[in-house]
Amino acid sequence: MDEDGRGDSILRLSMMAAVELCLETIIDRANDEEVLYYAANGLYALACLYDCSEAVIARHEANRQWDFFRLLHRQLAGLALEMGVLAARMPEAPCNSCKAQLLNRVLRPLKERMEEDMGVVLSLVSDEGQHTYSDVSLLLRTYLDVSAAYVQRHYNGNPPVIPPVPPDWASRLVQDQILMFCREEPKSILQIGDLLGYRDKKTIRKYLNPLLSEGLLARTVPDKPNSRNQRYITARDC
Repeated sequence: MDEDGRGDSILRLSMMAAVELCLETIIDRANDEEVLYYAANGLYALACLYDCSEAVIARHEANRQWDFFRLLHRQLAGLALEMGVLAARMPEAPCNSCKAQLLNRVLRPLKERMEEDMGVVLSLVSDEGQHTYSDVSLLLRTYLDVSAAYVQRHYNGNPPVIPPVPPDWASRLVQDQILMFCREEPKSILQIGDLLGYRDKKTIRKYLNPLLSEGLLARTVPDKPNSRNQRYITARDC
């Protein structure tokens, strides 16, 4: 995780977006019922992760713990480096639609903010293969030039210093995922484990127990904690 934690969450959202595109392609093309079942379940789990990640981000931004532009600028610099490497290796190769969509997730909010404030006109990456990697690399360098001027105007040349997030940020994100997953109907410990990617019940309980202690999560069989019929549901006021 980086120094403020937010960049890690943005990267996670971008990776989920890439996985979502792959799953949607599988669903469009697959004929096997079992493959379709697992792909659909994967999309549902991603939806839960999206909601939880964005909720955590919004909460910290409301508390002014993160600065949105600074983190987009950081991600833009990484994308510009990646596109520069691709442009050097295969300058005339078309940028595929999946890559274009991921790039535009970062470029679109930068475009909206900087066009209005700096009086420039910026473009997005075509998702129809009309741009080569050389085109995209040049486009991202333009964004970097404009964002550098934006930083000079608003931050005196330096992006603002952002305080670190609490040390339990990562575990809180996992707990938010659990609360979202158990909101609509009770879930077993194994179902929660499947969501988080764990099979060891001791590890899963490490995340469940604090939620139970805080009253954020409830047992469906409260008098028998170890019942094999035990399920967990999010408290109504969460």
